[in-house]
Amino acid sequence: MKKNRFADKGSLPVAYDLRNEGRVTPVKDQNPYGACWSFAAIAAAESSYLTQFGGDPNDPNLNLSELHLAWFAYEEENKGFKKLPRDILNQGGTNTKATATLARWTGLVAENDLPYEEPFSPDKTASEYPNSLHLRDAFYLYGWSQPDSVPERLGNDAWKRLIMENGGLSIAYSHYKKFYSPGEKSFYNPKGEVGDGHQVLVVGWNDNYSKNNFNSSDLIPPPKNDGAWLAKNSWGTDWGEQGYFWISYEEWSLKEGAVFRVASADKMYDHNYGYDDLGWCETRGVDGVEKNKGWMGNVFTAGSDETLKAVSFYTTAANASFELRVYKGEGAAPLFSNLVSGQDGVFPFAGYHTVDLDVPVSLSKGEKFSVVLKMTTPGYDYPLAIEKNIAWYSENAVCNPGESYFSSDGDTWLDGAYEVGEYNLPDPVNACIKAFTLKAPELGEAIESAYFEPGKPYRGTVRLANIKGVNVTNADVTPANPAVWSALPSVTLSPNNVFVVAGTVNGNSDVLNTDLNLVVSVDLGGGVLKALKRGYTLMKKLPFEMPLTPNPSSAKGGAPYVGRLTVSGLAYSEVASVNVVPSSPESWSDLNASFIVSTNPDDTDVTIKGTPLPGFTSSKLMVKVALRDGRFATETYTLTETLPTPPEPEPTPTPKAPAVPTRAEGWAIRREAPDAEGNSLVTLTTTVTLYGEPKSLSVDTAGFVADSLRYGLYREAVQGLSVAEEGQSEGHFYELRVTGKVAKAALNSAAITAVKINGHNADIPSGGLKLAEMKPESPIPPSPKGKPVGGGGCNTGTSAIAVFAILALALCRKKD
Repeated sequence: MKKNRFADKGSLPVAYDLRNEGRVTPVKDQNPYGACWSFAAIAAAESSYLTQFGGDPNDPNLNLSELHLAWFAYEEENKGFKKLPRDILNQGGTNTKATATLARWTGLVAENDLPYEEPFSPDKTASEYPNSLHLRDAFYLYGWSQPDSVPERLGNDAWKRLIMENGGLSIAYSHYKKFYSPGEKSFYNPKGEVGDGHQVLVVGWNDNYSKNNFNSSDLIPPPKNDGAWLAKNSWGTDWGEQGYFWISYEEWSLKEGAVFRVASADKMYDHNYGYDDLGWCETRGVDGVEKNKGWMGNVFTAGSDETLKAVSFYTTAANASFELRVYKGEGAAPLFSNLVSGQDGVFPFAGYHTVDLDVPVSLSKGEKFSVVLKMTTPGYDYPLAIEKNIAWYSENAVCNPGESYFSSDGDTWLDGAYEVGEYNLPDPVNACIKAFTLKAPELGEAIESAYFEPGKPYRGTVRLANIKGVNVTNADVTPANPAVWSALPSVTLSPNNVFVVAGTVNGNSDVLNTDLNLVVSVDLGGGVLKALKRGYTLMKKLPFEMPLTPNPSSAKGGAPYVGRLTVSGLAYSEVASVNVVPSSPESWSDLNASFIVSTNPDDTDVTIKGTPLPGFTSSKLMVKVALRDGRFATETYTLTETLPTPPEPEPTPTPKAPAVPTRAEGWAIRREAPDAEGNSLVTLTTTVTLYGEPKSLSVDTAGFVADSLRYGLYREAVQGLSVAEEGQSEGHFYELRVTGKVAKAALNSAAITAVKINGHNADIPSGGLKLAEMKPESPIPPSPKGKPVGGGGCNTGTSAIAVFAILALALCRKKD
């Protein structure tokens, strides 16, 4: 953590800007919703992290999600604040709502996980987004800067110190457009007129900022004194001075300010115990002699073996003192019989505070413990922060018996679930106290490897889990039978919290197994030691190995599964028993294992039978084979879901080749009179049959004048449109028409040499189809009704029929 930049508490700079120290993240844009409160709180959290731990303000890993906070403050199941009848992101909020939400570990997730963009709606629950940071503290200041407050300058100084030492300050004020000066990028409302509630982040100040920079006139007088706060808005960089503006020290509507101190989630705690998901809803006093003193406590039940490391609560006024005690054992709640931890302190600011215990508390699963607080608020008669059901605010608050307790003297306690309010009506309340734990450190269940070879050095490893906040002080290993060891086992701690056990079993020993006891002493913090003990069995190396996978390795939900493992080298007579244990017993019905002689008498088959329940996707099965000599082998297998076999795709029929006449007499020729150059225009026609859409056409010729050849397929010119053949889709008749010029001298030798339709070559004779052998035809109309199929190309138009509109087979010109 960075040291205080201003050790001299009497020294404050005239001007200050967090941006100059890289302690502010870039300006963002809340458009199109009224989520300013979330943007201000998240900006304060980002600034707090940069202030405490340093880093790059532009680091995407530090960019937090405003959407997660704004959405789940209201939409987290059974925990959200009451919604008004309008869009979730237009509900509005406050620093106290932000604190309550962040304190239940909601709202500090990465922007990349839930960005502020369309569709502005999460697709997962709040807890399914991993936290990047956790809230530790929120310091509150109220109304310090109002122009008539006393002492005004003292209030300003308190805000300044919070900013310097903790980062940006989330503030609320009343924004009224007519009091904003676009030229000077400044705001001052002297008249007390109420505008729209708005929250921004204060990142600095300037005592010499001129009072004349504010929008003033005869109707709007300027502030009495110079001085202004520098604020980061959430309306994008096109607004103000790249997203920043100035607010006069004398702005009447500055109602609240809050600093949000955070820490990295992976370095904090594993579990958050608390009943006040909606946080500080109301302030309570007690009916004691000293009304500024009160007691409250929460009773929790440990969900696992864990260590209580910290406690959080609210102080309702500045300079509040606390006396914190933790109890376990028997007796009446909340003062159980054993006081196991305690410490006292004072907080200069009202707000939310996390206290790390000087003496952590070791807890066992199912064990009850209590956190009890005595709160004292000098000059203020309401020392206790409580959560309760308030209409249109905290209607999700639930107060159960046996959880929260209150007292006016620390001796006589009342269960908060039975609290009564006005008119003697039930008014249940929760104490705003949370407890934070870490999972208890534990030694791994298995030692790797569990097998030794007599006379050879043995090396095994044991992993220490849940080591956050833990220091290892000592480790020792003791063999159950030292006589079988020629080199007694020893233990060392290697990196990554792995214990290495080494030794040698006597080579002359016929021992099949031997036990080890590993004892590790760890410091949980504050000198609190805990001994971790676990025994391990080492076995003489087995003459076989378990197979890698069962057959089959997949199963189907709702259908019986029968799998087989063939253990090579393991005789049936050596097996005592087999057993199978699923990782999720609730996913299986009638799961069991048995063994039989394999087809090879030196092998054993292990059969696994059971029925995975419907909805099965995967499961781990641990199979244990126990031998008659006391040794055993285990292996864990993963069964996956049997996926349905996709149907074989229908074979794609091979289209029949187009039928093109391959004899000259199947073609007709029409010849025009020679032109001035002696060339005759000829038109060749024939009928072809296509079994599919016409997609491509090419015609090769011999003896034609260069650049004169054109050809195309026509459909409407043919009267009979279809022909059916067995096993084929319906065929269609087309007229193939070829035109071009032929010199008089070449009329007897000119020929069609090749025709290719849809990639199929017609079986034209090697010498081609001679024009001289084609059937002469009478002249045909120059513009037949049938036009080329498709559209465009050369000098033809679009087809009159739209049967095949995908591809144009227009008349084409070819160079010889």
